Amino acid sequence: MLQSICVLISAGCGVIPRFNEDNAIGALQALRSAQENFKSNQGRYGTRAELAASYSGIPASREHGYLFTLEVNPETYVALATPTAFKERAISLHLDQSGTIRGMYKKGEQANVMDPVLHGKGINPHLPAP
Repeated sequence: MLQSICVLISAGCGVIPRFNEDNAIGALQALRSAQENFKSNQGRYGTRAELAASYSGIPASREHGYLFTLEVNPETYVALATPTAFKERAISLHLDQSGTIRGMYKKGEQANVMDPVLHGKGINPHLPAP
């Protein structure tokens, strides 16, 4: 039995990339919530350090096979989650001040605002269901 599980994992059955994607989406959801709260309280968007000091779930720069970047201005922000592991099978993600998470399979390249909106339970609750 254990041998079969090892074969499935080593064959790339998709469990680990999907786990990483789910964690990356969750991290962007945490960033979205933290940014909304921070802007409501401070009148501007927060840096990663400011958010991490007050909110849980803010990702480190490298986590779960993804590189997380956050560019912030007082009125805008862009958060990206770019796969560093399983690049061929992992989705690149984009979030900005609109609160919309977008993503696409881009072989390890960064996602952008032109990528499709992600749909799924709780990913973009502010948008109508497709």
